[in-house]
Amino acid sequence: MIELWVIALRGVQYVAIAIALGLPAFMLYNPAVRAMALVWPRRMVLAAALVLLAAAPAALVAQTAMMAGSLEAALSPDALRAVISLPLGMAILVRAVGAALLVIVVAAFSPERVLWLAAAVIAALINATFVWTSHAGATGFLPLLLSDVVHLLAASIWIGALAAFAGIMFWRPADSSARLWPLITALARFARVGTFAVLLLIGTGLINGVMLIGFENMLMLAETPYGRTLIAKLALFAMMLALAGANRFRLAPALAAVGKDATDTPLRMLRLSIGLELAAGVTLLALVAVLGTLPPPS
Repeated sequence: MIELWVIALRGVQYVAIAIALGLPAFMLYNPAVRAMALVWPRRMVLAAALVLLAAAPAALVAQTAMMAGSLEAALSPDALRAVISLPLGMAILVRAVGAALLVIVVAAFSPERVLWLAAAVIAALINATFVWTSHAGATGFLPLLLSDVVHLLAASIWIGALAAFAGIMFWRPADSSARLWPLITALARFARVGTFAVLLLIGTGLINGVMLIGFENMLMLAETPYGRTLIAKLALFAMMLALAGANRFRLAPALAAVGKDATDTPLRMLRLSIGLELAAGVTLLALVAVLGTLPPPS
């Protein structure tokens, strides 16, 4: 039961940091979307920061309970202090402080470029704390730690952008062109950012796989719970790549071709595709949360 709480809290935090980091980054490299003066991006980032602020202390207690053997033992001040003294506990504590700072910044600043820059920097630092609560953090091996930081950063940039696209496409002003042209521009900009994120994910994923699994264990992945979960994660990643390719090379050009004369058909198809890609991304993060509790083969 305690392990299920650890997995659930990990998954919730992974989704929250993807939004808290990916959405501000999206707003930074999309001035056309910033010019729309949307209200929901700020609210979404604030909600993600509040989730992180609430989930981090809960995760500390759950992790302590998992190590101490019971929830009652985890509530002991001595047990909590012992876990906080570890890199894992310190990372969760830093995450909570970062989330509190992010809440203050998002609530205090107006939704302009300075807000998104400050939010992205703070969220990137919070993002790095997740590495010290993962298998990479347990090894203490610096190249693996750095690779995992980049891996999580790229994943957050991608999934957070999908959440932003979903928000734009479900926002319906009276003038449809006010929605379509920023969306078309954002799709073109994300084509470059998304490609770079995918390359980083593939490169760092290979590095992490070699270091955590080992070449000699690759053929035996399906024989372990960790390996089967990893295979499912890779299948979802492949699905996201296929959907992203369809968005970039088929659906986005079709939407750009019709422009202001677009009917709901191309927009509906793109909405469905991005919705599926976002759902796959959230499911993938859930599998990452499970992987964190399973011992890798190597």
